[in-house]
Amino acid sequence: MSFFKRPMFIVLILIPNIVSLLYFGVVASPVYVSTSSLTVFNPSQTSSSIVSLLSGGSSDGSVEEAYILRDYIASWSEFQKLQSSTDLASEYERGDFVSRYGGLATLFRRNDVSLWHFYQKWVSVDVDVKSGAVMLNVKGYSPAFAHRLASKVLADAVAHMDVMNDQQELDFVQDAKAHEIVAKQIAATDEEALDAYRAKIGVYDPSLLYTSQLALANSLTSEDTQLLAQFNTMSAAAPNSPSAKDLQAAIRTVSSRILQIDQKIPIIANESKPYEELLVTRNNDVSVLQQASQAVQDAELKSEQNRYYIDTISAPSQPATAELPHRLEWVFGIFMITFIAWGLLR
Repeated sequence: MSFFKRPMFIVLILIPNIVSLLYFGVVASPVYVSTSSLTVFNPSQTSSSIVSLLSGGSSDGSVEEAYILRDYIASWSEFQKLQSSTDLASEYERGDFVSRYGGLATLFRRNDVSLWHFYQKWVSVDVDVKSGAVMLNVKGYSPAFAHRLASKVLADAVAHMDVMNDQQELDFVQDAKAHEIVAKQIAATDEEALDAYRAKIGVYDPSLLYTSQLALANSLTSEDTQLLAQFNTMSAAAPNSPSAKDLQAAIRTVSSRILQIDQKIPIIANESKPYEELLVTRNNDVSVLQQASQAVQDAELKSEQNRYYIDTISAPSQPATAELPHRLEWVFGIFMITFIAWGLLR
């Protein structure tokens, strides 16, 4: 009994352990924990993720998304969103004077920042680096509040991931679609200009007409040469022959047609040059449009490949029994620490 008369024993062992027994045995408020688990996954990376897991590696880029999700849940914006629909301060003030908000745990501070930090301690997210699974633990002084808050946090997490996916799709696809719209407008304008020029000159394809007229002129020139040779031969043998007169008439007809074509060719050539310019511009812009449409398809594919989804493995639990504080562990731990300290200092 002489131990109990020593001041060091009283200070290091007796008082701390009596306080520990009183607090954890009588004062400490029960804390309920609502637990849920979820996973963030990318369907396009699922196969590679399974192979990686079987080989002992980490899953995939979804771990990064899981950490983003963890940071969002602990963020000021999520805290404010929850605070707007739930009176967090009132709920967190229900505990004992040590653990509650506004008590010793927050050094008796009562403001938005201290409430936010208290929320961050009582809403925790653990990420399994290997599998990418996310464990959400929400503590509360009542099981109903813990479950209700966990459900809201989980719903907000899913909504936030959807917003991120939509923003990513907007970043990837919107710009590509804007370029495609401009390319379509330019191609449509080119087509209208081409149609207007065709209507103006009354010819669908001046280049094709120019080529056909040149071929016809060459053919008629060759025919005219043959007829002239036949006529010269016939004139030398029988000048007054009816056949010679027929050849002479045929030569005049062919020469007349050649003259008509020769007069048309420069006109057609002048009409072909603007047409060719319009046609080249139209074809180039159509090519640009095709590239823009392909870029939209690539952007949509890339957006889908980078889209992440949240799959709830287990919904928030509804605890019937308080999980915290670990009373016996705390009492035994404090006893061991004080006993060791007393043994070293006595």
